[in-house]
Amino acid sequence: MSEQEVMDYLVGKKSESDEQGCPVVAGIVDESGEIIYATNSIEDGFAKKFPEEIKKRSEFFYRHVKHAEIVLVEKLKLMGKDLQGKVVLVTLLPCRECLKVLLAEGVKEIVYREDHEARGWSKRSHDFMIEYSICNRRLSE
Repeated sequence: MSEQEVMDYLVGKKSESDEQGCPVVAGIVDESGEIIYATNSIEDGFAKKFPEEIKKRSEFFYRHVKHAEIVLVEKLKLMGKDLQGKVVLVTLLPCRECLKVLLAEGVKEIVYREDHEARGWSKRSHDFMIEYSICNRRLSE
């Protein structure tokens, strides 16, 4: 399966995200060829505590959504797997905090589809990847 096909598969999974304002999916292809992915999601317990109208507010999600990259790391650890030497595909350029986690996990390369240009985050993310020599590239649509 090509990277483009994997990315298209991940983009198709965006509807599973708890955060519909900015759904993100991160994934890898493991040794057996299986795609393992995760979406950004509300932290455990928060979904039950707040009514739907509150959860739709952007400030709620800013504080209580786990980014897809973090959920992916947690999911892989539960499976007894890791990201050491792996290529991580993400539907949106990771933020600096997620980049720190991916760097600590030993990721070989980050491939992303969309950028944060409209939000001003992309420069910080790109600067961080340059500073720490994180191999990355944007996969066109």
